[in-house]
Amino acid sequence: MLIPFEELLTDELAYLSSLLSVVGMAKSGITTFIEAGAPKPLELIRAINEVGIRGIVTPSTFDLGEDKVLNTKEVIRKVEDLLPYVNDRVRVWCSIRQIMMASQDLLLGIRDFCLRHGLGITYHMGEYQGEVDYSFMKYGKRPLEVFDELGLTSIKPTVIAHGVYLSIRERSIIKERGLGIAWCPTVDSIYMGPHWLPLFSDYMFGIGSDGGGFTNLDLFHEARVARAVGKALTISINYDKSSFDTITLMRALTGWGGRLINDHVGIIRPGYRADLITLRLDDPRILPIHDPVETVLTALSGRDVNDVLVNGEFIVNNSSLVKVDEVELINKIYDVTPTITDKLREFGI
Repeated sequence: MLIPFEELLTDELAYLSSLLSVVGMAKSGITTFIEAGAPKPLELIRAINEVGIRGIVTPSTFDLGEDKVLNTKEVIRKVEDLLPYVNDRVRVWCSIRQIMMASQDLLLGIRDFCLRHGLGITYHMGEYQGEVDYSFMKYGKRPLEVFDELGLTSIKPTVIAHGVYLSIRERSIIKERGLGIAWCPTVDSIYMGPHWLPLFSDYMFGIGSDGGGFTNLDLFHEARVARAVGKALTISINYDKSSFDTITLMRALTGWGGRLINDHVGIIRPGYRADLITLRLDDPRILPIHDPVETVLTALSGRDVNDVLVNGEFIVNNSSLVKVDEVELINKIYDVTPTITDKLREFGI
């Protein structure tokens, strides 16, 4: 349903959707994000440049649909067409929508393209049981084993979206190849199940939201969900109350100090990008403050973000966007809401 709906979006609707999401992230204190497959990536790039946030953009990459087969070379060319748009705020990676939607030719072509141009990759994997069954039926192996055999795991950096249903062997591949995981705690908990990450302390992962369709773009909230479901898992299985501490979650929120995406972000240190946020501490509901990190993970939210700087430049100042007129954006969204509602009705929603 999602892909047919995406195909109904005009460039203007895709732009407004992208701008609304980028604005939401910026105001919630997110300085860098990964898009795991934009249907209209040029509109997303336009939004990134307007707001001033950093974004890793990937086109929605697949060549097998429900009722059609796309030209594999033309699909890969969509990634190549984005390369001229790379700048200090925009990076381009490759992506795979899902193993069920990618021919082996596409998997190999994306591998070669990434390695030739030095691009990272992200792909949805370990989302639901049918994906694993499909992989066994077609390849005789689980999804990440297939990707590893085909050489996609040699691409650096690699970030796997979700990664809930992974076997012991697949988890060892992640460790051996230095791959990353983007855990989306709210969506994963609702639609998939408890994540295995809280049971281990030495995997590199980040916190995500899987877009703004099922939850908001507040990663402070997502981190609290991660801690709650993580503790529920570790306590129920082995009565371990010490796992998944606040430092681990703070590392996840900063992309493991930039290692997750191979960039100099996420740490305040000489040689790193001046991407910073400030948080308001003038609310009596969060006082007194005993441990600043604990306060961030327990009491604060995206609504407490006061300033956001990217490359030392304010993109949010005193809780207001610097480059985008919020009132104008809100009015535009209300104006197009009937159109969006009509498109949803086409799908019986």
